[in-house]
Amino acid sequence: MKLHIEFLVSRRGLFAGWLLLRLLVGSTAAEFPVNLHAAGDQFAPDVAMDAQGNFVVAWQSAGQGGRNNSIIGRRFDRFGRPSSAEFRINIQDNATLPAVAIRPTGEFIVVWEGRDDSGKGIFARNYDAAGRPVTDAYPVNVTTLRDQTDPHVAVNDAGCYVIAWRGQFRLPSDAVITNIFCRVFDGSDAAAGPEQQVTDGTLTMRPAVGIDRAGDFVVIWAERFSKWEFVGLRRFEQGGQSPGPIQMAAATCPLLAVLDLTMNDAGEHVAVWYSGLEYGEEDVEVHGRWLRPDGTRCGEPFDVPTKLTGRQLGPSVAMDTSGHFRVALVIESDAQNDVLTVPYDACGKSAGWATRLNEFTDGDQSGCAIAMNAAGDRWVVVWQSEEQDGSGWGVYGALQAPPNAVERWSIME
Repeated sequence: MKLHIEFLVSRRGLFAGWLLLRLLVGSTAAEFPVNLHAAGDQFAPDVAMDAQGNFVVAWQSAGQGGRNNSIIGRRFDRFGRPSSAEFRINIQDNATLPAVAIRPTGEFIVVWEGRDDSGKGIFARNYDAAGRPVTDAYPVNVTTLRDQTDPHVAVNDAGCYVIAWRGQFRLPSDAVITNIFCRVFDGSDAAAGPEQQVTDGTLTMRPAVGIDRAGDFVVIWAERFSKWEFVGLRRFEQGGQSPGPIQMAAATCPLLAVLDLTMNDAGEHVAVWYSGLEYGEEDVEVHGRWLRPDGTRCGEPFDVPTKLTGRQLGPSVAMDTSGHFRVALVIESDAQNDVLTVPYDACGKSAGWATRLNEFTDGDQSGCAIAMNAAGDRWVVVWQSEEQDGSGWGVYGALQAPPNAVERWSIME
């Protein structure tokens, strides 16, 4: 049994009551639905938030509009109120696995996997702050041999953005290898150069990327050797013109999955992942590492304290300009799945215990993503929820607004 207790503290004393909290603060909103179209499955959401706290959510929808898979988006204002209806992002059929990034002024970029002449390719589309498309869907990858998958995108204050993905190649021996690639775009949405190969391995996967104010960026990925995996990291300076050496951001382990990366304008960055002994084991845990702008490590890898038993899965991370950050994750147990968020100070020091975000507990919750504004006073988490909308999977979210005169914290046991 989970006990969720809210404390309200003002300068004049102690008050209790969720209603009072909502009136004075507008703090963590009640769980809200994201998608309007409920038939079929809506899943694999991603979210990005601008400097004011307005945010956009993109997700994959199966069968919507008579198509196999579509990428759908919806915009929300800083109070979590919808500021648009749903809109379809992809032009060609069968698009999957969206990722989204937003400029401080609200213009945003959505990337996804789509079909090209040789299998799967990476595509993107750009929108203004009012949600109007300013480009058609355009291909990101130059190499089109075999499949290009697993896109991730990040943007900086200057509007420059970088997209990373995984590419497959077949060797003369007929063996298939995978490597990570990236491509940089400038503030006018034009490609700043050709794609770049990030790794030189044989089995790399799940890239994530972050970019700072100067245009320097970091790419992380998982790489497998035999039965072991590690988190790789590579820094690129001067907008990708000066790549650094490949580094190991985390030690090897038999299972490593679902990486995410966040970076603030100063170049401080946090990588998160989950790892464990074997698939299905109870001791699957989320870990992370906080790194300085020059790539040096600040402390040891950190764990995610939740006071809940179960497998920790699917982490996502977001950071503010001061280096404080939040991790969102899913706790999977025999009874139910829950979506949690945990705050951290700079250098990966936990600033509190986990808060559960989902109110619906009858079905599974998974696939969470978190976004935060630069000031760190607003953040939003989205996830996919099973059978909550009455038809397969649907997308839901929860928003945190500024505390103002009231401070809120939670204890979950």
